[in-house]
Amino acid sequence: MYPSDSPPDIAGRFSNERSHHHEYVQTGRETVSRTQLHGLYHWWSGMTRGRIPVRALKKAGPIAETRGRVQHFVREPGMICDFEIVGPGIVSHVRISCVRRLGCSPEEIARDLADEIAALRLIASSREISRELWLCSPRYAWRFFRVLDTGLAEIGRDGMLLPVAGPAQG
Repeated sequence: MYPSDSPPDIAGRFSNERSHHHEYVQTGRETVSRTQLHGLYHWWSGMTRGRIPVRALKKAGPIAETRGRVQHFVREPGMICDFEIVGPGIVSHVRISCVRRLGCSPEEIARDLADEIAALRLIASSREISRELWLCSPRYAWRFFRVLDTGLAEIGRDGMLLPVAGPAQG
């Protein structure tokens, strides 16, 4: 009578057919799509949204290698850093974030990337331990920040603090 064991639903689909666009999983009492399940996993595991910045990580390698020995971390849920740089007298824990605009003020960056900054602040900080946030634009331009207890301080590619520009004198 029907091509499957059950009658069609209101939309004309058969209950044991899978949707063309979604794959469904039975979880206890309800059925959810793999997309919903994936979102729940990311929420539960503490991962941020977005893709892994594979190209940005590749472009960051040469910059990091000029500062010391680079140790990459295996990507897994809840990771705080992408890699660390062990240099003379300092260890830098680095997280890379891809952003659309680099021309924001440090305050705007701190607001927009609050979760990443909060995660980096879980790492102890001292003169010998640096927590760094490297921002990459879609065209692979960079800005570098040291995450302090009270805010962000912009640093150069070499890891040294940049002088803070004051108001223009006219």
